[in-house]
Amino acid sequence: MFKVLLATDGSGFSLRAADYVANMFRHRTDLEITVLYVEEVNSMLLSPTSAASMPQMPILPDQVTEALSTIQEHMEKERTTILASTMERFASLGKRATSRSQMGKPADIICEIADQENVDLVVVGSSGKGVMKRALLGSVSYKVVHQAKVPVLVVREKD
Repeated sequence: MFKVLLATDGSGFSLRAADYVANMFRHRTDLEITVLYVEEVNSMLLSPTSAASMPQMPILPDQVTEALSTIQEHMEKERTTILASTMERFASLGKRATSRSQMGKPADIICEIADQENVDLVVVGSSGKGVMKRALLGSVSYKVVHQAKVPVLVVREKD
């Protein structure tokens, strides 16, 4: 079985990477695809106990808890939508694909999952950030290329 880990964030770049994988491996019968969505959030903000430990604010702790619950619901809907839109690219091909999500730093999580799942290839999309933007903002694809222990395919935007 040839295992591919496809990282997605729902952007056009990651969906292009999904289409690329679907097309590239359409004739391969021994393919297993894992679609990974990583939520980069501060878990402290979503902790049920964080509302009680916050400094005095002009809103009640119950209101903070309600707001955090609303944020969690929104994130769940977003995650579900992103994974579904990525997974549908493989359904018509009859390819074996699974999805999963995790919270943390995207590049670190992608590399960890690649190790845990013993994948043969990691695929990420790239927005083609320039050197200056990458230095200021960081680049998940750049970090994955340098941290992963397996080959990484970076699918770039066409010019």
